[in-house]
Amino acid sequence: MLQVPILNAVRGIDLKFFGPLLVLIAVLAAAGGHWRSDASATAVVAAAPPIATGPVAYVGHGALFALDGTELAPTATFVSRTQSFYRSQLLSRAGAKQATRLAAMHKKMTSGLRLDKRQRLVVDVLLLDWLIRRVNPPDAERLLGINHHLKRAVRSGNISKALRARILRAGLLPRRRTPTSRALVTPATGQAYIGLCRQNGVPIPPDWGTAQWVKQGNLTSVFISNNLQAEVYTSKSTSPEGMSVALPRYDGDRIELLGIISIGKQSGNVCFWDNQTGNPLSPQFFPQRGQVVPIDMFGGGASLLPNVGGRCSSCHAGENPYIVHPATVLGQLKTSGLPTFADRYYEPFIPAGFPENPVPTPITAGPASAGSCSGCHFAGGPGGRFPELSADVAEYCGILSRAFAGGTTSLGMPIAPTMPPSNPGSQSNEPQPVALLQQCRYFVSQTPPPTTVQSSSSFTATVTFMNPDRMINWIGSHTLAFAPPPNGPQVWQAPASFNGALGTPGQPIGPGSTVTRTVTVLTPSQPGTYEFAFVVRDPGGRIIGRSPATKITVMGTGPIPNASIVINTAPNSLRDGQSTTVTATATNNGQTTWTATDHIVRLGRILRISLPQNTVAIPSGGVGPGQSFTFNFTILCNGSGQGGFTVQMASSAAGPFGQSVGRTVVCQP
Repeated sequence: MLQVPILNAVRGIDLKFFGPLLVLIAVLAAAGGHWRSDASATAVVAAAPPIATGPVAYVGHGALFALDGTELAPTATFVSRTQSFYRSQLLSRAGAKQATRLAAMHKKMTSGLRLDKRQRLVVDVLLLDWLIRRVNPPDAERLLGINHHLKRAVRSGNISKALRARILRAGLLPRRRTPTSRALVTPATGQAYIGLCRQNGVPIPPDWGTAQWVKQGNLTSVFISNNLQAEVYTSKSTSPEGMSVALPRYDGDRIELLGIISIGKQSGNVCFWDNQTGNPLSPQFFPQRGQVVPIDMFGGGASLLPNVGGRCSSCHAGENPYIVHPATVLGQLKTSGLPTFADRYYEPFIPAGFPENPVPTPITAGPASAGSCSGCHFAGGPGGRFPELSADVAEYCGILSRAFAGGTTSLGMPIAPTMPPSNPGSQSNEPQPVALLQQCRYFVSQTPPPTTVQSSSSFTATVTFMNPDRMINWIGSHTLAFAPPPNGPQVWQAPASFNGALGTPGQPIGPGSTVTRTVTVLTPSQPGTYEFAFVVRDPGGRIIGRSPATKITVMGTGPIPNASIVINTAPNSLRDGQSTTVTATATNNGQTTWTATDHIVRLGRILRISLPQNTVAIPSGGVGPGQSFTFNFTILCNGSGQGGFTVQMASSAAGPFGQSVGRTVVCQP
């Protein structure tokens, strides 16, 4: 919870509140004066697009964030402007009956009472809750989450007896607060989630406050809740192998926020817990320093309310479920031998509606450059793979933006960037980071394009983009196109009949709305490996959004190669100077036969891992379609720190093809 004081004067609240209502009522009356019932208004609105993003893009860990990941300070001025923005958006969709009732409720709440500025804001945010539920836009849950934090900021429970009586009569506050106790998360609910996690190979965290939690240090540079003292605790498990990480944030001796993430190393599954109750009337509990709290008292699974703590998996995404910044205590966990990564891309156990850790983005997005993220963020790399970056994981994208360029805290203090570790912030304007953030903001989804195609042929690709702008309609001057190559002419073409205009004046793509296009893609006549992606251009022709970039191999006429690779045995750590053997199996999933003269297994090294050999030969008899072969190679630690290796098939004709896999190896001193 943010405990930021209400600092600034707020003027004209009554006028700001009634203005949109009076205008809307007048417009509806001029249209014929027919007032729809609440039910009919809800039915009409249900098909509408989400409310415009507005001042707040998302909530998480007790804080409000802008689209670029900046934490927002809920001062009185900010609260007033924010709730006014969303109220105006909602009123534009409300029926006249709802608008009239809202104005009447406001009058009943305030008439004849001498309320200070903060208590007037309390009335406004409580009525905004009522309006969100009545209008019920598609993103009502997001708006309720934002308003929950606005209510916390204005201390909505701290009001005069006279005002409380009126609010209770209107049904805007519960008549009594449900006491905080274990009953708020029933043993069945808590144990059911614990049982689900245990059955799927996830270690269960010990009760909070016991000696099984090891303090790793304080988190002195954090991206969230900067006005609270953050500490990092871990609990390592050997059966099942994995660990739990807890991040309590203190206001004095009271824990305001306490999230716990547990990872099963072998299963690749992850579970989340939080100091939530699952009860909307009293959604959180606040342990004291040193207090022992049973783990089944924590909200987990369906007990996690996204409008309280945000959507866990929309921020904690990618190969690593922990948001790990270098040069912090979190960055030291892996080098200490703790399993921050699973043996495979992790899957979260989460409530319905949370992102399911979308499949990784191939980290070829954007032209290759000195600012490339590819050196660390790939399968088996020190940073692991990114999730599929899109508007659905805005929270992760906000963290990514601040890692590239830094930002400010909720109190206006600067936050330094963290990437790349060698020179943080130096590459924020390089092509690849820019491309990734363009993908974050505009991209929604696409059908995966083929990895190998024949020359002078065609395939179809479907892509969906979102208009993230607050006030701009796309009316055809925004266009869809293929991403330009880093150098040389465009190789991908569409038929001459293709119309790339997004929207029309008669059917615009409004703020928050999406547009889906299916395109016939004409392949080049010249064989080779090319990067493929879609982009959105603004009316001036500048690229503002893009889809994930993938590599497509264009073959001449004839059969197409493909491969999948599984790493059978590989160490998680070695000592400096120690070597070992890695075993893997490659399967021919394509239409060609691999021969010893034209095909190899190509190996790659990362940081502290050395490779005595860079390739592995194919069996002399070849490997036909549907066949597999197992091979070995040696890796060596050449110092202390993180390292890794990659494996991929390659041929003299097609170059690298099929699946590329890898593994991170920690080299211990």
